[in-house]
Amino acid sequence: MGSKYHIIILSCLLLTLPGLVTGSDGNRSALNQSYPDNISEILFAPDVQSILSNPENYLGKTVELKGVVSKIYTGQHRFTVADRVGCSICKSKDAMNSITVSYSGEIPKYMAIVQISGPLLHDMHQGYIIKATSMVH
Repeated sequence: MGSKYHIIILSCLLLTLPGLVTGSDGNRSALNQSYPDNISEILFAPDVQSILSNPENYLGKTVELKGVVSKIYTGQHRFTVADRVGCSICKSKDAMNSITVSYSGEIPKYMAIVQISGPLLHDMHQGYIIKATSMVH
């Protein structure tokens, strides 16, 4: 007779457990929160072109990107990063395939390969900018 009670109790638990996890209103409760919801989402961008072709996917989010320093603005603590630095004839094309990075630390050297991380912002005058919070070169 004891095993019948165990089966009934187990059945009741199985019926109520989904309600505990999702909450009575269908929203996730603290029991079912995934870890990434509690921290900033970091998006790994394969290249600059991926960001520039779909900026709305990255805007306001932390982006991690590896690229080549293609231009330096030392006094302004800014530099541009490109997927690659091309020939001198291709300068206008390279400008369209680079993104400005604002960084409060030491600015890397021209042609250095850097890995940056920071939120993608939009400026009316400068376009899309990554405000780097960390950089490795």
